[in-house]
Amino acid sequence: MSLALASADVAEANSVEAYGKLRAQGLAAVNAGRLREAFDCFDRAWQWAREHGDQGLEDRAFCNRAAVAIEPFGGELEAKATIIEESLPRLRAILVANRDPENCRLAAYNVARIYEHRKEHKKGLFYARISLDRAKLLNRQAWVATSHNQIGNHLLAESFFEQAKDHYQKVLELMPTDAKLARLLATGNLGYCLFSQGKLRLGLKLSYQALREQRHFPAAGRIAMTLHQDLCFGLLEMNRYRDARRHGERSLELAEAFEEHGVAKNVLYLLGQIAMADGDSTVASKLFERVQKRYYPSDPNMGHVLMAFDLRPMINLRA
Repeated sequence: MSLALASADVAEANSVEAYGKLRAQGLAAVNAGRLREAFDCFDRAWQWAREHGDQGLEDRAFCNRAAVAIEPFGGELEAKATIIEESLPRLRAILVANRDPENCRLAAYNVARIYEHRKEHKKGLFYARISLDRAKLLNRQAWVATSHNQIGNHLLAESFFEQAKDHYQKVLELMPTDAKLARLLATGNLGYCLFSQGKLRLGLKLSYQALREQRHFPAAGRIAMTLHQDLCFGLLEMNRYRDARRHGERSLELAEAFEEHGVAKNVLYLLGQIAMADGDSTVASKLFERVQKRYYPSDPNMGHVLMAFDLRPMINLRA
């Protein structure tokens, strides 16, 4: 979970006021979690920059547009995947051209984010570290923080929990207090890290804190989905089955609404484990059967395997 955009562009003349207004509207929409609206604003700003701006402004506008296009949001745009795929070579070209240090940093960040969605984490780490180095050279504290968050995401997906934790703690040290959405993302990420390390009480505290903050961003339902999934896992580890089930059912409801199949599979499995731990093997069997039929249709024995073995020590919900 992460998102970064360009800083405010200085208007050089009244002729760029239209671009500046669109960019400001897009940034406000991002901060409120309204990503579809943000994409529309940044797309129009990019179109304006292509017609009226210089190469630097056009590259900046393209990076802003790409940053939002990469993120999932409700009512997916038609050809959204195509937009992302077409963005990748141009983002690399902006980075290699090295015309503007800020644009280079934004391009590196966005390339790393695309690889995060593709689950190509070794490639993503390479570009995320370039993004961090550029942010440090620019002395942009908020950008340094978002790059730390992204590096943490790639490390977390590869199960390097201790290293990921260090990066998320850096985010909370560096990110301004008014950057509430970015801070809650890092808090949630850190909470799951701690759950995975067996530090359950502190993980629970941070995950609940992030969930409370998420309620200020009603449009950011996918964040809530992930936090409920994390809480389901952590509370199951603490043997608090009723609370774990409640969070798991809410995460599953959101995952199915957003068609997030990976989260739905995780939570169905966790709900099955809750039923097993609570002594209800009939419910557990039905839940594991749903996992088998939906996600492993060619393996009719998967449901029996899930009943027989507790796979939680081998599961990384962020992989």
